[in-house]
Amino acid sequence: KAISLKLERANRIVANIRHYYIKYISHNILFSPKRLKSENDNIEAMYNIYEYYFIFKSREKGIGGGVGIYISNKFDWVRRIDLEKKDIECVWIEIIFSKSKNILISSIYRPPNSSNYLPASFNESFGDMMQVVSIENKESYLVGDVNVDFLQKSNNTVFKDILHLYDFIQIIQSASRTTINSQSLIDIIARNHTDHVSKIGVIITSFSDHSMVGCVQKINHLKFQ
Repeated sequence: KAISLKLERANRIVANIRHYYIKYISHNILFSPKRLKSENDNIEAMYNIYEYYFIFKSREKGIGGGVGIYISNKFDWVRRIDLEKKDIECVWIEIIFSKSKNILISSIYRPPNSSNYLPASFNESFGDMMQVVSIENKESYLVGDVNVDFLQKSNNTVFKDILHLYDFIQIIQSASRTTINSQSLIDIIARNHTDHVSKIGVIITSFSDHSMVGCVQKINHLKFQ
């Protein structure tokens, strides 16, 4: 029931974006839910949002976890399983454009340092993955809850160093999770071509203790109805 309520609210958010910000319609929504796995679930039906495709990867073992991407049905795209790592909760897609370079987008979830679901091989696999993505030489986004606080310079520096090594810049600048006692920036958007981003934002939601983070990508030759 909790998941259904969150999806209903997500549908309302998408509707509000369309109504009030029609010039900047959201064409991609990436998320890291607490639960995206059940043998009895029809996941695509459960997570349906009108006029969006849903691409997801469930956690292979244990409970909870999993990542997903909603993409507008106005786009041509392909799943890039070849970029995904078995020991990293992530999904990659490539959006296909006829008159410009394609764009790579990933939804990623990195468990907290204290979690049993964070593999010892994470940093090595993450570095390998980002190297392969860099070789593609395409505009790329890495989006998700990485449990690395970008408000604290000394927090999980290895993860940050890997992003820097492959010329990815984290563009969200304000806290994405606020509690009574703390603020942290653990929900990120990292990309390798920041000059093509026209808007960046953090949106407080009513259905999670994490805020939504987002940005607008400039694609001048496309016009959506």
